[in-house]
Amino acid sequence: MKQTGIKRRIDELGRIVIPRDLREHFKVKPGDNFDIYIEDDRIILEKFSPIDKQRTQLYSMCEVLEEVLESDILFYYNGEIIDPKKEEPQIENITTAFENILSEFHSVSFNDVQLFSTSNETKAGYTYPIIKEGIIMGVFIIFKQLAKLDEKQLSSLKIFEMLLLKEI
Repeated sequence: MKQTGIKRRIDELGRIVIPRDLREHFKVKPGDNFDIYIEDDRIILEKFSPIDKQRTQLYSMCEVLEEVLESDILFYYNGEIIDPKKEEPQIENITTAFENILSEFHSVSFNDVQLFSTSNETKAGYTYPIIKEGIIMGVFIIFKQLAKLDEKQLSSLKIFEMLLLKEI
């Protein structure tokens, strides 16, 4: 376990402030939920995401959506990218511009946007956020030139959204 050298005092209500550097590094925002574990004499906080329990289904959903939409698909949540072509979720440093697109509470078309800070490549596409109780649970990212989806494609996304929301 890596030590940070940071010490915090518990206040009279039992609260501990997580330092800003750690919140930014782990993308912790107000309203995020945590699972609390005890291991020997340690208290462990783990950022909770109901999406984590649906990883296998998300891979399958992305694979089927790629066939239906005839486009490459990714799913973004909690700083992780699910790519059906890779076995494990990828942690990627997304650019501020792309982060702003992913934080929108509605679908967004984007053209010539640099997605990852590790690559200068730009892409065009369409985002489709999955929202539950006013919180963005994750975002389907559909890569398509001109970022225009027809009714059949939007209908497919809506069905996958309903399936995913039923599970979480």
